[in-house]
Amino acid sequence: MTVQVIMDTECSITLQLSIWKTKGTDRLHLFFVQSVTQLKELNCGIRCISWRDMILLSCGGDFNAGFVKGRSIVENILLTQEIITDIRLRTKAGPNVVIKLYMTKAYDRISWLFLTKVLKKMGFNERFIGLVYGIVSNNWYSVLLSGQPHGFFKSSRGVKQGDPLSPTLFILAAEALSRGLNSLHRNFYFCGCDATSLQLIMEVFGAYEMASGQLINKSKSAIYLHHSVGDEVIDKVQRITGIGKQEFPFTYLGYPISYTRRKMDHYQGVINKVLDKLQSWKGKLLSIGGVAVLISHVLQSMPIHLLSSVNPPGYVINKLHKLFARFFWSNSVDGRNFCYDESIHNVYDVASNGAWDVAKIHQILPQDIASHIIDNIGPLLVQNVLDKPNWMLETRGNFLLNQHGIFKGNGKIPISTTLQSLVKVREPSLLKVPHNWSELIHVMENYTPALKTTKVIWKYPEPGWIKVNTDGASRGNPGRSSYGFVLRNEEGEVMYACGKEIDEGTNNEAEARAILEALRYCLNHDYVLIEWHTDPMVMTNVFQGTWTCPWNMEIYVEEIKEMMTKGNIQISHTLREGNQLADHLANFALEFGPIVCREFCDLDVLGRKIVNNDKLQWPYLRIKAKRR
Repeated sequence: MTVQVIMDTECSITLQLSIWKTKGTDRLHLFFVQSVTQLKELNCGIRCISWRDMILLSCGGDFNAGFVKGRSIVENILLTQEIITDIRLRTKAGPNVVIKLYMTKAYDRISWLFLTKVLKKMGFNERFIGLVYGIVSNNWYSVLLSGQPHGFFKSSRGVKQGDPLSPTLFILAAEALSRGLNSLHRNFYFCGCDATSLQLIMEVFGAYEMASGQLINKSKSAIYLHHSVGDEVIDKVQRITGIGKQEFPFTYLGYPISYTRRKMDHYQGVINKVLDKLQSWKGKLLSIGGVAVLISHVLQSMPIHLLSSVNPPGYVINKLHKLFARFFWSNSVDGRNFCYDESIHNVYDVASNGAWDVAKIHQILPQDIASHIIDNIGPLLVQNVLDKPNWMLETRGNFLLNQHGIFKGNGKIPISTTLQSLVKVREPSLLKVPHNWSELIHVMENYTPALKTTKVIWKYPEPGWIKVNTDGASRGNPGRSSYGFVLRNEEGEVMYACGKEIDEGTNNEAEARAILEALRYCLNHDYVLIEWHTDPMVMTNVFQGTWTCPWNMEIYVEEIKEMMTKGNIQISHTLREGNQLADHLANFALEFGPIVCREFCDLDVLGRKIVNNDKLQWPYLRIKAKRR
């Protein structure tokens, strides 16, 4: 039995449960199993082949072959083709089966907690895991409505598309699926193409989905079997897996994989890519040298990946050569060409009496371009004015000059809506952003931002309540860490203050430890009416349920939530100026050692000064640029 799983957008995992002979691929670690009793004697394994990222993962004796020094991507393709070529071989256990999995939003759904647990299990240190977690979790998104950003929201899972680190993290997380499938070799019920073996595979998939957050889209997934397999076996596999059967070939790492002879249809994908590229160049005024450069450096490089490991039929190569030659001689895909008049040097040469010279435009330009200019672009009314280029924003975000309708004689170069949005984000108090460069430069040179002032004061607690301020400090983040907290009554008098150094960690861990120690002290001394104020926004949002808990704080957060049920505790966020005493205690512990104060006179000079300022309601001012 062969199970080939395709994940990310699609990946492959191969389980060998019969004797297959390799053909010169001994370095690729194919694993052979003849019977269940031989599982302990032979080196059995599962192959997980990344589809989109072109990285092969496999679990052999050391459970790791995803990053093999010196291995080429071509070897993965040759191995897969060889396995599929032998799919026609029947075994005592039954026919061979290939399962292709389609993971829904593979990068976007992966759980951060699952990723950190996998990294920790693989032996990465806490600091590295914290850095990775900080990179993948610090994501904010905004929705563009009519080109303008509106609000922000934070993601709770997934890795960023296009990030160079994302493929590696995804592959490391997918190693859990590979090892889960590999563990089936130790199950004596997993022995052939029967219902029990297929159900065990689906149980592994279900456990991986639950732990990692990934979701298999069974409507887009597929199973592949040899055309000679009976309908009864096909129905059984489809019923157990819930995945429909499809026919060969399928594409793997850009290559068509099939056990039949090569056909033109198998290579239609690379031909379509060349045609799409030619369509985007169609009608552009390119010189002979420019066309030659595009063909030699762009078009001829597109099939290189395909030709590096397979030998397509000769008529496929001939088809590509015909497309290149047709584009070179006619500058179009279908062989048609248009000429241009070198005597035309200005837009006014194709306009007469304030209107376009329709006959002349149709004579020198193709029908579609000429119709677009006549219908959508008005003629120039001012004579003897130099043409100005009109920079236009393409849908991909690039500024390009179209080959028709790019010149206007009004002397003003417009600004795209994207650039206007960037100006509004950088200068939020600017109410109106001009639509052309000259006016924008004038406005920005004479712009004075409006300022917003925020008054911050320490507030007294309600009568009968205790106000607790907590803070943590970390030198290096992670590095030497400490916490500080202070309890004050309704009159602002210090009831208890403490600052101590703890084990090395991050700022968030120190903040969580400060809250935990403060709540322990309060509950041990029967303080149940507590106003808790802290300056880190992450702590407030975690306990209010707005944000998810960071992985390295989960232990502290669970204990804090349990303690919060034993009293009436109100959580509030305060700015750093309103939390100065707790911040001072945490930094004092790092610089001079632990400090414990049971009354006002036990504090140091700076601590007493902060308490007196808070009791006098001395305001602190924060000044920043005002937003609308």
